[in-house]
Amino acid sequence: MLAAVAFFFYCFIPGLGAFFVRSRWRKFRKLLVEALEYPEVAYKDLHSPDARGVLSGRYYFLGVLEAIQEDDVIWLRSDEVALSADMRGQKVFLLPSQTISGTVFHPGAAEDGSLEDENESFVPDETPQIVAWEKVRSLPEGIQVLLAGTLHIRNRTGRFRSGKKDEFLVLFYDGDNASLLKRAVWYGRQRNEYWNPFTGVSLGAGILTGMILSYFFLSAPMNRFPAIVSITMSLVPILPLLPPGLIFFVLYRKLWRRGRFLRALRDILKLPRRSFGQKKPAEEDQSPAASQAEKQALRCEKLAVRFELLSLVLFSAGLLGNLYLVLRGLNLLIN
Repeated sequence: MLAAVAFFFYCFIPGLGAFFVRSRWRKFRKLLVEALEYPEVAYKDLHSPDARGVLSGRYYFLGVLEAIQEDDVIWLRSDEVALSADMRGQKVFLLPSQTISGTVFHPGAAEDGSLEDENESFVPDETPQIVAWEKVRSLPEGIQVLLAGTLHIRNRTGRFRSGKKDEFLVLFYDGDNASLLKRAVWYGRQRNEYWNPFTGVSLGAGILTGMILSYFFLSAPMNRFPAIVSITMSLVPILPLLPPGLIFFVLYRKLWRRGRFLRALRDILKLPRRSFGQKKPAEEDQSPAASQAEKQALRCEKLAVRFELLSLVLFSAGLLGNLYLVLRGLNLLIN
C-alpha cells in the first residue's frame, strides 16, 4: 500500500501533468505551423466587393497593438489594415525577448546541422508565458502581435473571434518577423515536463502523507518496518539531491538538457523554409538542402530519445541508491 501511495503522489500525478504540459506546447507549435499556411490579412481582403456582406475565413495577422477597449476588444494595425479581436475567454502567449543576456538570440545559429555541445548555449531557459486575457494587467501600446484564426469580415471591417471549438492564436513578441516562427517554436517547450503545475502540490501531499503514516506506525513497536518505509516515503523528493546520488542527478540534468536541445533542433529543421510575412511558394522545397534537413531532423529525434532515456536511467540509479542507504540507516537507527 505504501508503495502505491508513493507511486500515486510522486509518479502518477506529476506524470499526468507532464503529459498535459507537453501536449499543450505541442499544440502551440502546431498552431504556429498551421498559421503559416493561412493567407496574411491584406487590404484587398477587407475591401473587396465580396466584403460588403458577412464573410469569414482563416487568416493570420502581423502588426502592433493600438488600443484596448473595456469590452475585451483590442484594436490592431499593420502597414495595410486595421482590425480588431474579441479577446473574451482567450489565452495569450508572451514570447520571451529576442535579446537574452545582452545578446541577440538566433535559433538559426544551430540550424546548420551541427550537434556540437557548444550549440546548447542557444537553448533558452525561458518559455512563453501563458496568460488568460482576464488576468492581463497591461500591455504597452505598439507591442508586436501575431494573431491566427478565423477572421469575420462585416461591412469591410475585420474582427478575429473564436467559437466554442475554434480558438485563435494570440502571440505578443518583440524582435524581427523573419525569425518569429523559429523563435516561437524553439522557445515553445517545457524546461522539464516533470516539473509542472501539478508537481509541487503532489510532492507536498506525498511528504505530508508519509509523515502522518510514520507517526501512526512509530506509535506501535510491531509496525517498525512500515514506519521505516513511510519515513523513507516522505524523504523521496529530496533523496536525488543527497550524496552520493547527487552525482547521478547532475548527470541526469545535463543529459536531459541535451535531449531538450535536440528536440528543439529537430523542430526547427522540420519547419517550412519561409517565415511569416513571406508568400507561400508555388511548389514545396525539394532541394538537396531540404532533404538533408529532414535526415538531420530524424537523427536529432533518435538521439533525443536516447539521451532522455539515459538521463532517466541515471536519475533512477541515484534515487534507488540513496533509497537503499536511507532504508539501511533507518533500520539501524530504529533498532
